[in-house]
Amino acid sequence: MAGAYFSPAATDHLAGWDLVRKHLKVDERGHPRLRILSNCEHLIRTLPDLTHDKNRPDDIPETQERHAADALRYMLMARVFPAAKYRTRLLPRVTWRPMDDVTGW
Repeated sequence: MAGAYFSPAATDHLAGWDLVRKHLKVDERGHPRLRILSNCEHLIRTLPDLTHDKNRPDDIPETQERHAADALRYMLMARVFPAAKYRTRLLPRVTWRPMDDVTGW
């Protein structure tokens, strides 16, 4: 059977924003945990302007333009990140290239 399968999103704002903050930092080896490509225009435009909620400092007010940041938060919450202590080997290093360099699209 072909089709799309959906599951409910993890909507815990505080855990989600904490995960976003962690992924915006570099890891212990100095490598980025998250790469935002140049074609993510709305995320690049709105993410730096987000501020903390005055009543809930770990959250972002719903009055701000945060749709792209919410999409990033949902994506990170949907992924499973294994704890470092359970890794038995290092994953191979992936060479990333910006979408602008891809031809034939």
